[in-house]
Amino acid sequence: MAPERTRTPSDATDRLQAELSQARARLVEELKTTAELREDLRQMELRALQSQVSPHFLFNTLATIAAQSTLESAPRTTRLTLALSRLLRYNLRRIRDTVTLREELASVRDYLLIQEARLEGRLRVDVSVPQDLQETRVPVLSVQPLVENAILHGLETVDDGWLRLSARRVRGDVEIEVADNGQGIGPERLRQVLEQQDAGTGASHTTGLGLYSVHKRVQYFFGPEYGLSLDSRPGRGTRAVIRLPFAPSPGG
Repeated sequence: MAPERTRTPSDATDRLQAELSQARARLVEELKTTAELREDLRQMELRALQSQVSPHFLFNTLATIAAQSTLESAPRTTRLTLALSRLLRYNLRRIRDTVTLREELASVRDYLLIQEARLEGRLRVDVSVPQDLQETRVPVLSVQPLVENAILHGLETVDDGWLRLSARRVRGDVEIEVADNGQGIGPERLRQVLEQQDAGTGASHTTGLGLYSVHKRVQYFFGPEYGLSLDSRPGRGTRAVIRLPFAPSPGG
């Protein structure tokens, strides 16, 4: 049997240098990731300012309100008008902000009220979010783009569409899910969305914020282990899930 090699101070020094080198490499990678997230956020803010309110969306909504006013003597029209006002005001918030999930859902409900009126019975909506999860912090305009995407790109031409918005606690995290039975997304299109080749700034969106923006902003606020995942097949609908930490507001 060969004699065991005696470890020397040089061996310990080499090992320590190797560990320090690995630690430096990890730090450089983390700093690079943080810088990339900051730049992504800056670009998203710029796009949001450039396309704060889509004239196409505003025109369609006002046309819906005008048509509705000729069919009734006002209560529903009033609700639509107030919903539009609140929605536009909410969309002017800075995308660097976080809000409670409850606040985000209130804006989503305003958006859905408008779209349900526009689609005239072709859309069924179910919002099911436990009260105890509604105080968790989320990036502003994070759930709304998922709902917009489901309606505008999945359910627009479906005669009997449904959209389900739910949330659940998964250990120390929260998963917010938007699912629909719309047209679905093919593999190549799905790849483009996830790799920012589709910025989500279509003319029908209320903001210039798409799915990639949601993913990167969740990561910016909560870390690279969180974000958005998509599961979709053509003709079989889409399921979008935001995962983030359960982080209730003080006093929530």
